Amino acid sequence: MKQLRNDGIISRWVGPAALARLALAGLLLALGVVSVVWATQEPSQFDQWAAYFGLSGNDAREAADPDADGRSNAAEYSAGLDPTSWDTDGDLLGDGEETNNALSRVMLRLGDPLFSMADGQFVYPFPQWCLGARTVAGESITNAPLNGQSTNAWHVAAAAGTGAVEVAIDRSLITTQDLMCAVAFFDHASSQLILQLADANGTTLADDLFGNFAGGSDALRSVALPVPLSGYPQAAIIRLQMVAGEGTVYTIQVYRDSDADGLDDEGEQEAGSDPNRQDTDNDTISDFEEVVRYKTNPAAADSDGDGISDAAELRVGMDPRRDDRQEDLDGDGVNNGTEYLMGRSVGVAGAESDTSAQVRLTLFLPLE
Repeated sequence: MKQLRNDGIISRWVGPAALARLALAGLLLALGVVSVVWATQEPSQFDQWAAYFGLSGNDAREAADPDADGRSNAAEYSAGLDPTSWDTDGDLLGDGEETNNALSRVMLRLGDPLFSMADGQFVYPFPQWCLGARTVAGESITNAPLNGQSTNAWHVAAAAGTGAVEVAIDRSLITTQDLMCAVAFFDHASSQLILQLADANGTTLADDLFGNFAGGSDALRSVALPVPLSGYPQAAIIRLQMVAGEGTVYTIQVYRDSDADGLDDEGEQEAGSDPNRQDTDNDTISDFEEVVRYKTNPAAADSDGDGISDAAELRVGMDPRRDDRQEDLDGDGVNNGTEYLMGRSVGVAGAESDTSAQVRLTLFLPLE
């Protein structure tokens, strides 16, 4: 368990309003730049934890699973997860899917009225290597535009000048490894967003790593940027800086992804794939696609061991997770395995009338 630190950056980031709100909520947190660690489980503390996340009635029982992620409230409490989110860390893998690494990313759902506090602190479950997060200037809003609806966001008005979102990293745990920073934002025509690195005192070390990554498209946009911590041994703060114009940011994720395939290193470890290779089994399907989209084995080109590769099964419409060669997907009287060997579509009824053109179309259309 992390211990409460007492250095300059801690006292600068943790204000009285944050401590008062946490006390009223009854949460027993250890704060290291708002680092979140849930206390040893006791019934009264569990009740306070459940109330903080807004659980009540049957949803507040220890055995309940209100977010339907396969983990009970008791298990989520023990692991320091969010019982109202099926994917606490935003890696597109459900908390229940991840046995050992359910909290592998910093996930900032900016503007959330429960976790974004009045003094800029952001209180949410973080991995051990994150010391906390905060906003500097700007405001949390609940009416940010997103696909014709309104949602939570951090917002800086055009006339306000500048603002920033900062994530503090424990460099004793993240030594030479680079990180990824993924930002989802509304791409205002006037937005100017840059990524900076600062030391533990807030002094800027790298003023502008990639230039303005806003494009002015007036639409939702997401970018994933490599954070070169290995080149800046003193860097302890990753800073998203609003330089000018209007800014609306929905989420920020910070995570370890050595091969930049979208599946973070902890997810690769969980799945048994190589964090330094985008396609561990060389089956033309990336590790991210296998683990997140198809739920296949990224370390085996033939997940179900039926002699047909995952890629081939996906192309013809078979299920790469189980041996379905003896099934007849299109109901034409010829089983899937036979049709596959004959070069015919397994998903178009009437094997005798399948034309070569139809087969080519089925087999080689690009995947969505």
